[in-house]
Amino acid sequence: MSCEFERFLSQQREFERALQGIRPMIEAWNSFPRSVLESVTKLDLLCEHFTLPVDYLASTSRILDGLARRPTIESLGLLNNMSSPSVEALQSECTQLAELARSLATSAHDIQRVLRPMLDSLASTEALLGLERFNERWVEVAMQPQLAFQEFATKHLGLAATATEVARQNRLSLLVSSGHLLESITKGLNIAAIMRPAVEELWTGPISEVNIYHALDGELECLDFEQTAIDTDSAVEETRSAKIAAVGARLVEYVYNLNVESEREGQPPLFKPTTKALMACAVIPSRVAHDAASFAEVIDHLFFLLYEGSGSAKRLTARCDENGLRALWRLKHLRLGARHDLDHGVDTDVKKKNRQVAEAYLTLIGQVAPRSTVDWTSAQLALYRDLSDMLEAIWFREGGYTVRRS
Repeated sequence: MSCEFERFLSQQREFERALQGIRPMIEAWNSFPRSVLESVTKLDLLCEHFTLPVDYLASTSRILDGLARRPTIESLGLLNNMSSPSVEALQSECTQLAELARSLATSAHDIQRVLRPMLDSLASTEALLGLERFNERWVEVAMQPQLAFQEFATKHLGLAATATEVARQNRLSLLVSSGHLLESITKGLNIAAIMRPAVEELWTGPISEVNIYHALDGELECLDFEQTAIDTDSAVEETRSAKIAAVGARLVEYVYNLNVESEREGQPPLFKPTTKALMACAVIPSRVAHDAASFAEVIDHLFFLLYEGSGSAKRLTARCDENGLRALWRLKHLRLGARHDLDHGVDTDVKKKNRQVAEAYLTLIGQVAPRSTVDWTSAQLALYRDLSDMLEAIWFREGGYTVRRS
């Protein structure tokens, strides 16, 4: 690896490390000057885009500029002209949402605030279509987060129609805040498309459900919309659903960064971008577990991406100490518990496997088995955090992680 590239990666890691130190102060940001907040936001964006392809960033930027001038789906020429059931449903729902918002006697500004985050989240899909990284099948997958948001928005606009003015404004504010989640929810699929090698076929299997907004709705049921000026940004950000989207997106981003590093060192990708692994990138930030079956599905996708994707962890153990991969071994034990008969085999093996699964759950949620929806969701979030922290440590080469070069 050249000295110049080594310096490039070192600068990126130092850059991200500095931002990690800033983020814990976010609760006190209201006391910061606006100029400081804007600078941190720009630094965070630059950090996020450090290894993304220039043509993708340039195309996305041009599309966002066009949406700023004309915030309608017609500004997304490639998507708007596609013959796709999901795109047609999106177009129809956009029209209905705008009409519903107008019927509430809200201003054009309010309507744009509700729809703009959703439209902006489509800019990356439009850019990837232009760069021929998406085919029609993947567009169907890509539209699912926006369709889920539209269903959520239709419900809350309907409730706003019969509410007081205070509740109406709070529900509009909630839609704006929840719309911003689309950036995290859609990031996994966008990164998957960028990672896809030319020889790899795109996904042709079933489309996984995007249930983030359904789960979010359940978590916000106790919100009192009659309160004056609810802080809807904080209300949304503090939900387990929003945290799963954010941490899931960060997890996928570390996978991408580590793959870029490996490829620029002349090595194979650390996590092989197979079709199953790429679909996992799309699912991880967009799916909330609520029972044993949905948790097992999430575990499958994590397993395909991180364990199978790294050659049964061989490419990870070749790079770093096994002790630093405890989160990955925990994932392996959880999948064993979800997809295999633990009672099969000799007594000593059965006891060992049951103990490993119990210890995994005990580490994640403080009990040996989830009992409720909250338990399953909490276990998912805790596992995401553990795996993301593991990948972060590998990326920053911290906590005993050392790169072993062949």
